[in-house]
Amino acid sequence: MEFKEHRRKHKRYSVRWKAAVVFDRSSQRPILHTETFDLSMGGGAIRTEYGDLTGSMVTLLIAQPPRLPGEQPRMLKIQAKVVSSAQAPGKSGYRHGVSFVRAPGDSLEGLEELLAVVHEKGAAEPAPTGPAQAVPEAAPAAPAPVDRLAALKQAAQAKRDEEASKPKSETKEAREDRVSKALERIYWYLKDLVEQLDVLQPDYPNKGYAIHGVPEFTDFAWDLGKLDLTTKETSPITKLFTQVVLDFRLSKQKPMLKIDRDLAGVEKLKQSLKDYGLAFHMSDTRNAHGAIVKATFSFPCEVMAKVEFIGKFDAGKLLMKTRNIERFGMMEFTIAPEAVTPESLGELTGFILGETSKVGPLLLKGA
Repeated sequence: MEFKEHRRKHKRYSVRWKAAVVFDRSSQRPILHTETFDLSMGGGAIRTEYGDLTGSMVTLLIAQPPRLPGEQPRMLKIQAKVVSSAQAPGKSGYRHGVSFVRAPGDSLEGLEELLAVVHEKGAAEPAPTGPAQAVPEAAPAAPAPVDRLAALKQAAQAKRDEEASKPKSETKEAREDRVSKALERIYWYLKDLVEQLDVLQPDYPNKGYAIHGVPEFTDFAWDLGKLDLTTKETSPITKLFTQVVLDFRLSKQKPMLKIDRDLAGVEKLKQSLKDYGLAFHMSDTRNAHGAIVKATFSFPCEVMAKVEFIGKFDAGKLLMKTRNIERFGMMEFTIAPEAVTPESLGELTGFILGETSKVGPLLLKGA
């Protein structure tokens, strides 16, 4: 919720300032040199070649260009969380929205001062009083050069500060135990949940499963769930929970759907059904000359969905993968074991049942 409040509260400014992105060591990603696309006191946007950064915690080193000749770029150090990722339209790479996180020694006060100056400059420009004249558009100013050594020094110091703030390195066994116990909590929660839902079979309110041209493909209810658990023995008396998989079917036991498509629309519907994971039967209709003129698709009015939790023991994290949850498609999320609580699993239940489009607090510590 804190991130939403920042985005609503603070005005964004379109500024292109050079920036270095320092990732957590566990991500095994190098320092990236990029630029901002907009900034506010609450966050901003950057672009990288990575497309899977949502949830990552990073350190941003932003170089504010000199305001006076001979002045050195001012380096701002800010902790941030990547809250969105999207393909940059018409360009290579991905645009990532970041939300700033307050931390001791950060430069957010300095950023507020600089953005206030930008705002004051824009407000101080007088409006023209004479007749309107066509003014050629000025070419964008060349970006200020980046002092690479200064940026590297800042990045090195940020990493030292990060390492100093971390607790003592835990043992391999302790890290594996944290992940395993999180998976165990998930398993017993989902086991109880599935048992209740199989009895209640509640209606599924979400309309996100509609297929274009198939108006009847809506109105579902929980039909049946299946929970699988994978473990690994580490000694004759101990084992690790390594994977939990929930498969479930949404249906109301309706008759098979039959949809006719002329030849031009066959491949599109065929590919959509495959992408959605729907089993179907297709029969052709031919004319007197033996040429195919249309096809009839038959498939059940149901959705097969899945949520899977996988232990990433080396990283001390969980990977959550979903298929056809809340809408057609697949998603992946990284989760910290300590984020797996009864409260966060309760919020996840709403996501599974289509009551919300958000996974919830499971992701707040999923960097």
